Amino acid sequence: MNKEEIAAAAAKGDINAQCELGLSLLNSGEATEVEEAYKWLHLAAEKGHPEAQLELGNAYFYYGKGVQQNSAEALKWFLMAAEQGNADAQNNAGSMYGKGVGVSVDYKEAVRWLKLAAAQGHSIAQNSLGLCYLHGNGVQKDISKALEWLLESAERPLTGYIEAQYNLGLCYSGTCLQGYTNEQAESVINEESAIKWFSLAAGRGHTDAQFELGSIYLTKGFFYQSENEKEEAIKWLKMAAANGHTRAAKILSSRFPTATGEQTPQVEGQSHHPKTHGKSSNTEAPSKLTIQSTDSRRSCLYLLIPLIAIFAYSLLF
Repeated sequence: MNKEEIAAAAAKGDINAQCELGLSLLNSGEATEVEEAYKWLHLAAEKGHPEAQLELGNAYFYYGKGVQQNSAEALKWFLMAAEQGNADAQNNAGSMYGKGVGVSVDYKEAVRWLKLAAAQGHSIAQNSLGLCYLHGNGVQKDISKALEWLLESAERPLTGYIEAQYNLGLCYSGTCLQGYTNEQAESVINEESAIKWFSLAAGRGHTDAQFELGSIYLTKGFFYQSENEKEEAIKWLKMAAANGHTRAAKILSSRFPTATGEQTPQVEGQSHHPKTHGKSSNTEAPSKLTIQSTDSRRSCLYLLIPLIAIFAYSLLF
């Protein structure tokens, strides 16, 4: 049907036409059409059209165009669409319950909706569900199930969910395994796999993945750093720094001043290894359903390596 036919059908109460007309007006880019668009979407949504309900939820939550932003109202429409099997709405509802947006935090309800969306192949929901299993939010903590869902979300190199690729890198590097036993952590940690997943996310422009990848190459060459490891460390840290990662910039300045065109004056007794305490100013506070990089393990590694070297030397000589 052309636009006139769609408008005529919408006027006669056809909910599919009402939704289609609303979306068409919304996507026209004309500010004057927004109010008319949401009029038709409201009509379709109130009659039970799931796509119109999803779009209204998006409007109340994200856009605030044609309606006042209202998280509770957004959740109401998401739930209506989610009940009808809309995967995007199920994911949005799960995320809101998990983060306590528009409703009190309820991890079990979050997991319920995320499971439904994940089962339909929703990559963002699969990533979030993996994080729930990783941290034990709403479910029993289970690293195997966490990896299963993260892999499901991330597995396609160019089209997999970039956050899941980054999160897998964190898991395999051991960065996010606090709270697990040493035996559990050792069964997961795999530097080759960490490099693989960080590389996929970093190559697609993920700033934190670029920093983590550069840091791995920096740590790999602690005793003896090959030219290739040094070049890889500098390459990824420079990319992260160019994207505004302040810790990457600081490490480059202190460890590789010539790579940034800077010369850092050296003070006797000054450490030339990057400090890893605290979080960078460019890192947002973690939400309940997301995980972030922590530098505590790498910081401990920097402290332990000299002791290990001394111990090894004493055994040899």
